[in-house]
Amino acid sequence: MTNQPSTSVAQSTTLLMGNIPSVEPKLDGCSNYSSWKFVMKMSLMGMDLWDCIDCENASTLDQKRNQKALACICLNVKTHCHVHLKDVISAKDAWSNLKNAYEDKGLPRILNLMRALLKIEYDQFGNMNQYVSEVLNLSQKLIDIGNPVDDKLLAVIMLAGL
Repeated sequence: MTNQPSTSVAQSTTLLMGNIPSVEPKLDGCSNYSSWKFVMKMSLMGMDLWDCIDCENASTLDQKRNQKALACICLNVKTHCHVHLKDVISAKDAWSNLKNAYEDKGLPRILNLMRALLKIEYDQFGNMNQYVSEVLNLSQKLIDIGNPVDDKLLAVIMLAGL
């Protein structure tokens, strides 16, 4: 008698989700909202569903496409984020609710990102690629919340951290 291999949780999720992609990591709140937002936007664009979010009049959208976009968003957030999605009926509303809940644009967030950027040093990383990547990541987070860092200042910060 041979034992069949059990289906892993990831495989089960994929089977349940059908052709809705699973993004990693799932939305966990403010800590990963910025990167999750980018990956989710790319997933929706790849499925030709981004117009369900980026539209003026949600009532003109095909209901099946809207439901698929909504399912994609809801299935790619952690359980504790579901509170912001339980009563929504459109993908656009889901996107808006998550943005309002987790996109932190306040002064404390700006201060924390600027501090991290100004304190970054090369010796904290294994190589130059990791160092530059983290500097650019912090810079992108500031851009995402409407506070871009001038390119010359960014170059000065990178050089200072060497």
